[in-house]
Amino acid sequence: MVDFSKKDYSSEKIKKEFEELNALLKPFVRKSLLYGIISAPLLSVSIVNLFYLLLIFSAEYSILIPGVIFSITGALGVALFKEALHQNKEARKMTMTYIKARITNSKHVNYHSKADYLMKLEQNKKDFLHIFIQFLKYEDRMKDINTQE
Repeated sequence: MVDFSKKDYSSEKIKKEFEELNALLKPFVRKSLLYGIISAPLLSVSIVNLFYLLLIFSAEYSILIPGVIFSITGALGVALFKEALHQNKEARKMTMTYIKARITNSKHVNYHSKADYLMKLEQNKKDFLHIFIQFLKYEDRMKDINTQE
């Protein structure tokens, strides 16, 4: 989710744009957070207990069933963790798709400026929010210029 207390988000139009983006990403973020919260205790409990079982009862047959249970618990924790990472990746893809579509469909910005912002997005994938904010500010300036004429 986006923190609106920062200086770059001061414009109401920019806040509204990020609220739309947050609404689009909410299901992905919620799933990712839930999977991460569940996977952390499953992994930690299973690793600690497996270590304890193997260290203390290393050669006994009685540890077979608890060992299998803790191994399955650990595998489930790893699967949920990987799913949380997948959800984060999907959220990033969805964000980039939204931003690219938003830039492409803008009616107030000319073709060359759109291509420039899209090229910046491709070159600086880690800085995509800053580039999107720059685009939104530029679009607002172009709207103001077009309405004054």
